[in-house]
This record gives sequence, C-alpha cells and structure tokens, in this order.
Amino acid sequence: MIINYIIQFIIFALCIVCVVTDLRYEQVKNKVLLVFGGFAILLNVIFLIWTKDVNYKSYFIQVIAAVLISLFLYFYKIWAGGDCKLYIVIALSLPCNIVTQKIYGISLLIFIPFLSFGIGYIYIIIDSIVQRIKTKKKNENILSNTIKAFVRYLSYYLLVVFVSSIVLKICELVRINTRLETIVTVICIVVVLLVSHFDVMKYKSVVLTLLIVDVVLGVVNTELLLSSQTILLLIAIIITNFFRIFSNNYNYEEIGIGELKEGMILSAVSSVLLANDRRGKFKKISDESLSSRLTGEDISYIKELSDRNRKLTSVTIVRKIPFALFIAVSVICVIMGELIK
Repeated sequence: MIINYIIQFIIFALCIVCVVTDLRYEQVKNKVLLVFGGFAILLNVIFLIWTKDVNYKSYFIQVIAAVLISLFLYFYKIWAGGDCKLYIVIALSLPCNIVTQKIYGISLLIFIPFLSFGIGYIYIIIDSIVQRIKTKKKNENILSNTIKAFVRYLSYYLLVVFVSSIVLKICELVRINTRLETIVTVICIVVVLLVSHFDVMKYKSVVLTLLIVDVVLGVVNTELLLSSQTILLLIAIIITNFFRIFSNNYNYEEIGIGELKEGMILSAVSSVLLANDRRGKFKKISDESLSSRLTGEDISYIKELSDRNRKLTSVTIVRKIPFALFIAVSVICVIMGELIK
C-alpha cells in the first residue's frame, strides 16, 4: 500500500534530520520528533486500521517491549533522553509488516537497538585507531586490564550458570515447562543487575564459593569448558574487552573553558581537579557516564573558577558519541532490507 511507503519515507527523513541535529547541535530536537513523528504515527494508526491481515497481539507486544527497552536504557544511563525518544517514536511509527517480521527469532523492531550498539562499537574501534595514529598516544597496561576484565567476566559467568541451574531445578519441581528460556533469562538479568549494583563479585571469597558450588552441582565441568561454543565465546569476550580497553584512552578531548556546553561530560580527572580547588563552587565528581552531564550552573561555576585562576584555560571532556547516527543507520538498514526482500 502507498501509505506504507509514505510512512517509511517520513521515518527516513526523521532519521536524517535527527542525525544532522545530533551532529551539529549535539541533541535530538523535540520539535523534529513531534513534527515528523506525529505525522508518521498518525499515518501508522490509519494503516493499522486499514490493514486486515495484521497480528495485532504480536504487533502491540513488540511495540510495548521496544518502549520498555528504550526507557530501561535511558534510566540506566546507557543512552541519552534524545536517543530514547527517537527510538520510541520509531517504535510507534514503524509499519506493522516490519515490526512483526523476525530475524534470528527477534522482531526487527527489537533488533534495532542491538544493531545500533554493534554499529556503535565498530565506530568507536575505528575512531580510536584513527585517534591513535593522529596523537601517537600509547595505550598502557592494555594486556593487564584485558585480563582483569576477562576474570571479572568469568566471575559473572559462574553466577549466571549457578542461577540458571537453580531456576531450572525449581521450574522442574513446580512443573513449569513453558517459556523456560524467557524465565531463566529474566531472572538472570535481574540477579546480575542486583549483584553488579552492590559490587559483590569483587570479593574473591564469593567467586571461589560460586566456583566450588558450580563444580559440586556439576553445572561446570571439563566437557562444558572445552566445548567449541564455550571456547569461541571466551575468545569473543577477550577480543571485545581488548578493543574496549584500547578505545578507552582515546575517548577524551581537550577544549577551552569557553567551549563548554550543557550536556558535555567532564573526564574524571578534570572533575576532581576542579572540585578540589577551594576557590570554586564546582564540586561534582564525574563518573564519565550520562548522569555526569554538565548543567548550565556547573558551567558557570567552572567559568567563575577560570576567571580567578588564569592558568585554568582548558578541561578534558569525554568525546560525544553520536548514538542517534547509529539508531538511524540501523533503522534505515531494517527498512531497506524489508524493501529489498
């Protein structure tokens, strides 16, 4: 139907405009989302009413799941508010024939964030390599840090294996045979989030206890550890951690005090130096996450301190990652894939 193609064209335009505003102004503008998104959502509602052969149950489940995923990523500071709103608008406006299509058992709509993070990861690696060539800055302790990260992953692997085995045993006792994978996955995610929040896995005694329990229960054995699937997974984890740690050293940029803007994130080192200066009012310590973004008040405090200390002319910030670009590319790839199909 022609209305379907009009909706896809509007989504294309929405993605392009949002990428431009994100790159130029470092934000996804609400006006753009309201104009393009509102029109696309309205047409999508008409398309839903007009189309007869629609699995409404499947469609609404996928849309609701997408909205919840977007909110989850926002509240856990994994992506910014603009990215959250952009994905929600896309979820509400994407035609039902695309939403209900699946790849590897996952809805194309739900697949968009996964693809976005994959594209973003490749972007960061390539950008870090370019920065390494430009600055000739060496990345120290990369091997030791990779080993530490890998050991930390193994500790969580032991936790997930333990929780999975316990949940499966309980399900077997109470005779729950449906949606076992979903139940196990949800419970494992909740447990991992709780454990990581309280940082329990930093204690060697806890990790050792988990290892002993897993071995005694028989959920961890040589057959599992030496299987091709486990070996490939461990290699992938090592490579992923290596490039993540490699790119960390090139995520920073030095800018003048006058160039500071709301939403920027100070490096941890810069924030500590500023907060420790008794002459200034700035006391916020950055953890380099989205929760540490600068406000207008923060910037005024930093500028006041710079006026008092003439040596303070620049600060180091965390380089912005244009995540709207990754979402847009993912959406375009999904739509183009469906059109070609």
